[in-house]
Amino acid sequence: MGRGWDRVMLKMPNIGLGTYPLKGDVLTNAVIAALESGYRMFDTAHNYCNEGHLGNSIKIAEQKTGIKREEIFIQTKVGEMHWEGINDGQTFYKKEANENKDIFAIVKDQVETSLRELKVDYLDCVLIHFPYPDYFLEIWKTLEILHKQGIINYIGVSNCRERHLKKIIENCEIVPMVNQVQISPVNTMLSLVDFCRNKNIALQTYSPLMLLNRKQLKDNNILSELSKKYNVSSQQIVLKWNMQNGYIPLPKSSSPERIRQNITLNFEMEDSDIQKINSLNENFQYLTESIYCPGY
Repeated sequence: MGRGWDRVMLKMPNIGLGTYPLKGDVLTNAVIAALESGYRMFDTAHNYCNEGHLGNSIKIAEQKTGIKREEIFIQTKVGEMHWEGINDGQTFYKKEANENKDIFAIVKDQVETSLRELKVDYLDCVLIHFPYPDYFLEIWKTLEILHKQGIINYIGVSNCRERHLKKIIENCEIVPMVNQVQISPVNTMLSLVDFCRNKNIALQTYSPLMLLNRKQLKDNNILSELSKKYNVSSQQIVLKWNMQNGYIPLPKSSSPERIRQNITLNFEMEDSDIQKINSLNENFQYLTESIYCPGY
């Protein structure tokens, strides 16, 4: 059975900048604005095709801001590549039932590529992007080894539900330190939240503002009323709701003004207002979490 770890030891910022699909000068300007505004965490992935761009951007931003690499939390993900003209060729799937791939070598190569592209000698956190059914445990055990070697400080997963986390806990040595999922006021995922809290698994929320333009929230008075009450935007209300629930939101923006606004959360909502936002839940699933392994 997997062993837990001390949540108190987690040196993870309470908000980060999502970077997909930013590249080039747009990404560089976003990273500079983020660091100047107080962000210290950047999230990318193998299949975002922008690790090299992020590495360059951080180097440029370090020179401009004077903020050192040691102060910056860099997170990436191992996984399949299926867009932008690149295809890894079913990296984490068996083409035949009896096929056995060298998953350790594949994952280690991806991590080494990330180190090279990001221009760093260690990674603060690496996640498994999806719970790939054929080699899920093999991928995790490789991350455990790389974590013990000091190449990765924290290891975790993304798009995982309780059944995926239980599989790791029951068969591996280390309990995932992070689970990155999409949680929103219309999909609060309270069962998963409770499970992760009980196992000391930090919850990150990707695309936390994605659903603000959906009818369920756009036409609802609760967020607009709270915006007026606290004199902030609806985006700030949702991000603060994330943080007061103990989640680590990863909003993406290329606008320096919006980047600054998203981290300007120096207000505290009353518990009753948090509950009002929770009441919007309707288990609305917008994204296909496990697009590569539906139903797994």
